[in-house]
Amino acid sequence: MPWLNVSVTSFVIAALVAFLLTPLVKKVVPRGTLPPRIGGAAIAAAVVAGSLASPNPGLTPYWVAIAVVFGMGLADDFLVLSPKVKLLFQVLGAVAFLAFLEWSWWTPIFFVWLVGVTNSLNLLDNMDGLTPGVGAVAALFFYVLSPSAPLAALAGALAAFLLFNFHPARIYLGDAGSHLVGFTLAAVPLLGSKWHLAPLVLLVPIVDTAFVTVTRLARGVSPFKGGKDHLSHRLNRAGIGVRAVVVLFYALTAIVGVLSLLLTGR
Repeated sequence: MPWLNVSVTSFVIAALVAFLLTPLVKKVVPRGTLPPRIGGAAIAAAVVAGSLASPNPGLTPYWVAIAVVFGMGLADDFLVLSPKVKLLFQVLGAVAFLAFLEWSWWTPIFFVWLVGVTNSLNLLDNMDGLTPGVGAVAALFFYVLSPSAPLAALAGALAAFLLFNFHPARIYLGDAGSHLVGFTLAAVPLLGSKWHLAPLVLLVPIVDTAFVTVTRLARGVSPFKGGKDHLSHRLNRAGIGVRAVVVLFYALTAIVGVLSLLLTGR
């Protein structure tokens, strides 16, 4: 099974790079905020290294677009960009990705998907270890559905990063990291044959984002404004510990991931 060799190589190399680089980038403290929000730099380097170890053809749309989105996130970690500026670069990243693909009636839906999922994983990054863990589980299932080196590399990088980000976190993903995770999980599956199962694999962050958006709009609050009203926060306030909450989210992501495999007959 050649695809298994690709996954192991990309996963291991990315995990090793993330494990070695995270303690180094942890010394960089943008805006003096502790724990530092610069973990995305280590994740990006790890994903690139893991992907180069097992190169896949046809990934140019992803690499061009992720450079735009990740660059914006990194700038925000240091400079604090306005929501409108961040949305602009998310749109630019989505347009750059779709410009490489053949136009179809799915294109507008893919555009909304790319921007929406990128924001969804960014919003999910509200508790220690939440987005990295959910992202790692989702990336693994996406890889099994449609093998691609960046997915295996992302899973490996996030698994290693969790050693530093699991509660109590010593470093955060930052906007660069959460945008990298979100856009990768949104874009790379679209280049494979099982893209129609992507909403199921990412059902957990999608439901959380939809819930927060609806409840905030009902209260007259901007859905882009931060708050402690996510499903994870509500579970925590109900008496469930932070570690238990994030593990529950991992488990739910794994369950819908298994369901997606069953739907393909695997």
